[in-house]
Amino acid sequence: MKQYSFVITIGSFLLGFVFLISFVLPQYQDLQNTRDEVRLRQLELETRTNYFKNLRHLDEELAGRPAEMAKVSSAVPTDPALAALFDFFQNTASQDNLVLKRASLGQMVLVLERPLIEKRTVNLEISGAYADFKKLILSLEKSSRLIRLESLAFTLPSQGDSLLFNLTASVNYLPLAPTTATKSQ
Repeated sequence: MKQYSFVITIGSFLLGFVFLISFVLPQYQDLQNTRDEVRLRQLELETRTNYFKNLRHLDEELAGRPAEMAKVSSAVPTDPALAALFDFFQNTASQDNLVLKRASLGQMVLVLERPLIEKRTVNLEISGAYADFKKLILSLEKSSRLIRLESLAFTLPSQGDSLLFNLTASVNYLPLAPTTATKSQ
């Protein structure tokens, strides 16, 4: 009888061990995996909370600088405002003692590096002295608009000292989104 009780004890122990390995251990591993996932989600939530808190802080800081924000908005306007653009070129040229003889639009293309930005080229024919033209170039570089000089050609005059400059410039802008345009109409 002692032998039977010994076999029953060992059998019960082995059965308990198999039960432990078969049922309890996988449940424990699932519990551990769930705890790890909860920790990961809490960390992700904390990171997102800090990110949005930082964005709110930056928004408040930018709201306190309306002059700088207006300058950034004018650098990349939402539409090309062609009349204002030509007026800008006319005023800048006349301030630098140059004459804007002709202005025409070139092509409009998407900027490949930034698909939300479009680029419009403008062809300008300007006459004046070389030193004044250098001042115009510096004025264009210092302006708040994003203007890039694409090409430049000049011809010597047959008479007088006024050079004729053919300038191609590109201006970047953010096109109006279709949903924004339909909402405003």
